[in-house]
Amino acid sequence: AGLLQCALLLLCCRTVSPSNLTGIVGESALLPCLDTNVGKQANNDIRVYWQVDKRLIHSFHMGREDHTSGLGTRARLFTAEFKHGNFSLLLTDLRVSDAATYTCLVQLKHPTGGYSVVLRVPVTLQVAVSFPQENPKEMV
Repeated sequence: AGLLQCALLLLCCRTVSPSNLTGIVGESALLPCLDTNVGKQANNDIRVYWQVDKRLIHSFHMGREDHTSGLGTRARLFTAEFKHGNFSLLLTDLRVSDAATYTCLVQLKHPTGGYSVVLRVPVTLQVAVSFPQENPKEMV
């Protein structure tokens, strides 16, 4: 248990450099949250939270994904990939209002019973509107 506690202290509050991505209205965007070191320690006592401005928008805790937040079923985690360090969020049917800075927080349980944040990943999503391009041949 001492080795695990030491490893948790080393990982505590690791913040990954922010990433920026652009999505198109009506399409999907994959918000990355990756860390293989944390994945190696992932177990049933893991918590994954996605937030916008400290407001919870999607989560996984107590062994279940919570779809009751503001994004409903448009947001999805890949829970089978947690053991590989993939805590990314798939956001479908993008809306202009989805543009924001999202933060992925991963917590692991201490042997003593409490949880601590071991990974923090900020992702800025911009959402653009796609306009159909006219075919010049049709314009004649």
